[in-house]
Amino acid sequence: MLRPLVLLISAVGLMTAAPMTYTLTGSGSGYWNGQPFTNAPFTFTFTSDTSTVVHGPSCCGSADSTPSETAANVSVAGFSPAQLKGDQAIFIDHANVTAGIWHFNAAQYATVTNTVFSSDDLTTAIPPTGVTGTAWSYATPFALSSGGTLYFSSVQNVYYSQQPGSPGSQISAVSLAPNSGTQHQYTIQNYTVVIGDTSGAADIGGVDLQFRDKPAQPNACWLYYNTGSNTLTINNQNNWSTPVPVGSGGSVLTGDGCAVDTRNVTVSSSGNNLTLAFPIQLTFGDNNTWQIFVDAQTKANVDAGYAQLGTVFVQTPQSSGTFSVSVSPDASHTVYARPGDSRTFIVTLTDEDGFSEPVTFSGASFAETRASGNTTQLGLSFNPSTLTTAGTTTMTVTVPDSATLDGYVLTVTGTSQSVTQKTNGYTSGFIQVQNGPPQITLSPTTGSGATGKFSINWSRSPTATANFPNSVHVLISSSLDTRSACWLYYDNGDPPGLGQLWLASDDTTSWTLVGQVSGGKRQPASNSQCTIGADYTPGPLTIPVTFKSGFAGTRTIYVDAVNGTGFDTGYQALGGWTVQ
Repeated sequence: MLRPLVLLISAVGLMTAAPMTYTLTGSGSGYWNGQPFTNAPFTFTFTSDTSTVVHGPSCCGSADSTPSETAANVSVAGFSPAQLKGDQAIFIDHANVTAGIWHFNAAQYATVTNTVFSSDDLTTAIPPTGVTGTAWSYATPFALSSGGTLYFSSVQNVYYSQQPGSPGSQISAVSLAPNSGTQHQYTIQNYTVVIGDTSGAADIGGVDLQFRDKPAQPNACWLYYNTGSNTLTINNQNNWSTPVPVGSGGSVLTGDGCAVDTRNVTVSSSGNNLTLAFPIQLTFGDNNTWQIFVDAQTKANVDAGYAQLGTVFVQTPQSSGTFSVSVSPDASHTVYARPGDSRTFIVTLTDEDGFSEPVTFSGASFAETRASGNTTQLGLSFNPSTLTTAGTTTMTVTVPDSATLDGYVLTVTGTSQSVTQKTNGYTSGFIQVQNGPPQITLSPTTGSGATGKFSINWSRSPTATANFPNSVHVLISSSLDTRSACWLYYDNGDPPGLGQLWLASDDTTSWTLVGQVSGGKRQPASNSQCTIGADYTPGPLTIPVTFKSGFAGTRTIYVDAVNGTGFDTGYQALGGWTVQ
């Protein structure tokens, strides 16, 4: 996903053959071994030697690259650091003024564009936080040493650096104060954390502070401080907030069980130590002892590991209680509807701390494009409208016949005599309103050769975007017979844009996943008619195809797209190709 960033100018200097450390930092969203993360800070650290740089690999004459399988570590906030296991490498493409991570001599993974890369190569020094620019991410996973794969659906605030030498610092969590005691719910306590680094405080890259309360709130309060940007972010419902400045220009961050005003956070350093003071308000209490853990990382991605440095007993006010409200399916699972349709959701009321008051429900909808003038309100009703104890109510959502095509967030408010609670972006519901089939285009529409790269795109106009496809079939054949053809199926995913591509067997009785990881590498898929490259890209769907010689002849390219409400384009002949 393209994210605009501010360009900075880097200072560079010539280097001789020597060890070199390459670093890519930023924040992004994606999947770690199948586990989603949102706006999580990340650091990639590659270590190589300038004498092994590959100049002009076979794919790209204007590029320089470290070797395939360059040693690389990665950390993403919320997960234990791991090594990349595959064909990973660092590259600079001079012609396109782009640098970053790629599958050696193949698909790109995460990149940043800056004019400095027109002249710099992989032997020059580029200081940390010195080079940023337009950043891209690609759904081309790398295998992890800890199991599974890692890929990003979006990245932002990306910085690239090259420094001589190999990382070798030792970092540790030194102390926490106070490290024991009692804190009452809704009160504020200052917690002071000290981190030590053998290379000096300036070498520290980030600090995690985590309060754990099992089983009610496993991540009751989880904060991450980034030294490079002097920002703080908080985890809420397994999603990371947008980083907020510490000190002037800060604001209040709210997590699962705590809140922090970053304007009152203080940071200081002395020698090898970094000291941070966090004013933490605990907004959830259960008369339980919470464990307090601290972790830290160097700028070269050396991780201290989580260490328990203290505990706190969180006491609930004796006369108070509260409740929570959630919607199922929640906003992470899209529900589709046409104008005039009704859909039902289950709203759950959960009592906490002995709460016993009746709760009355109300709801509202908010269009994703409301900033562009969409003020449509969906109809929300509840049966029953009031619950006197913990339980569920059915929410019926009615889409007006005149509803603007859009996605709508559904928020639910529960009101009692003393407490009002509202669902957040994660615990709310979501409806996508659609009224027609997707509008699909193909590029190129004609051509010839043994290979081709075909882009299946859907219109980006507001109305057409709402009718985006959930699935797409692509058939390359001399007729609409799918047997002995190049027949593909693309599942756009939930949420859309994180889909998978499959290739049918000759007899159409089985399907092969394109890009399946084997031996640490994404693999192509083949039948007797064609081979589909593992470097395909989703949304718009771009498919690299290599045809088999026995499939030579004039072929028609048919495309069929279906959206979430069942509107189907049917197979349409959108182009042709002469296979040679």
